[in-house]
Amino acid sequence: MHLRLPLGIALASMLACSGTGGKTEDSAGNPDQDVRGLYALSWSEVYTLRLDIGGAVQEQQTDGETGIVTFNAPDGSPLEVDLATFCADAAVVCPSEVLPDRVAIDQDDPLVVQDVHSLRLWDPDDPSVVRSGLVRHDTDEFLFALEGEGNGDSSCGALALSLAGGTFQPGDDSGVERGIADGKVAVGWLGICAWEGLAVAATLSMETTYTGTWEAELP
Repeated sequence: MHLRLPLGIALASMLACSGTGGKTEDSAGNPDQDVRGLYALSWSEVYTLRLDIGGAVQEQQTDGETGIVTFNAPDGSPLEVDLATFCADAAVVCPSEVLPDRVAIDQDDPLVVQDVHSLRLWDPDDPSVVRSGLVRHDTDEFLFALEGEGNGDSSCGALALSLAGGTFQPGDDSGVERGIADGKVAVGWLGICAWEGLAVAATLSMETTYTGTWEAELP
């Protein structure tokens, strides 16, 4: 799953590759395509940060969303970002704020057999924010939109490259447990969100990975 694609392109690709025709309703249920449920997420401690200035990409890794990360400006001067301060800014939504440690996922028309289904995701302990996404059943890949997330500062709103996704993993008799594999959350911002005066074309992104274990049916 290429989470660095702009969201619109990624979702359009999912639809174009799989199509939406051939819909049939299974009166006995549609277990092969039913991804609804409560999932417990386990997060990686490794975060990857990328600064793209005019196509020149610098990459750093850090343990979680703390510590000071240093990049280089075009003139060679250091560009430092204190991640704890950056992510504490109400205008910024970092990866840890995108998905809680436990998520509820619902699916439109679960009895209808089709190539792509629409999804909704929320925190079961705080259902005030609902995210919309898609699952493509030939690969079981899914994506949720994050573009525009943030609070009140247009320079710090999440860019189109911001999305959350992964692959639904059905359980089987070999011992593979039902859940989510290859989960990733990537959030990007204009570089001026972190460094005033940086070129408008510069972007900063932060990415981490997760897995998910299916817990129960939706209440």
